[in-house]
Amino acid sequence: MPESLGKKGEIVELALILIILLYGTIIGVNGLKQGSEITRNNILKFLLNPKMIILVLFVSSSFAAIMLLIPDARYWISWIPIVFLWMAWSVSQIYKKIHSKPTTIIVSFVLFIWFCYPLFGRQYSNQLLIREMRKERKEYMLKPKVTGLSPTGISTFAFGLDVEVLTIYNLNTLKIKNEDFDFIIINKYLRNSAFWAENDEFMVKFEQNPGAYGYKFLGASQDKHQTMVYAKKY
Repeated sequence: MPESLGKKGEIVELALILIILLYGTIIGVNGLKQGSEITRNNILKFLLNPKMIILVLFVSSSFAAIMLLIPDARYWISWIPIVFLWMAWSVSQIYKKIHSKPTTIIVSFVLFIWFCYPLFGRQYSNQLLIREMRKERKEYMLKPKVTGLSPTGISTFAFGLDVEVLTIYNLNTLKIKNEDFDFIIINKYLRNSAFWAENDEFMVKFEQNPGAYGYKFLGASQDKHQTMVYAKKY
């Protein structure tokens, strides 16, 4: 779904995906019951299939994060091959129930546009903001100090490993006043944090007039994270 639809668009898209997976799975399981007998040997052959073993190995990389309950989307990336295969199988099962050629063409067109939407239309990018951060980096900054609630992503894109990431635990109003940071990353997650609630008045004044604290507004992202970057003035 387009990012302009916000959270509601994400919920609608997730609901549609779950409906397709559920409906396709029900059709597929019923077909297996009617067409062939599911035996213990068949299940073992399926589980011991080399392709299945490789998928399990890929997925196993996220087990540690699951056990530790780490709420970070990147730890679930290894599940994508299984989800894609499940989606492809579910859609193929649904196609078997469609006996009209015009309906098949319409469904195929809708699914193509939906699944390939990121290839069409306006694409949001933080490249300009990342380039501005690189330009602002001074020659004597061996490792720029970047702080915020989740500054790792954009700072890594901008500076690679040559960056000192300071999390929200290192962030306080005194350090901002002392200009201890080279870049301050503010996004909607930081605005909803306990730190912001405790220092709301100070942070609002900082964003309204960063120059009074020795910083300047560098730029803002165009995505749903509402990221704003402030750079130290030299």
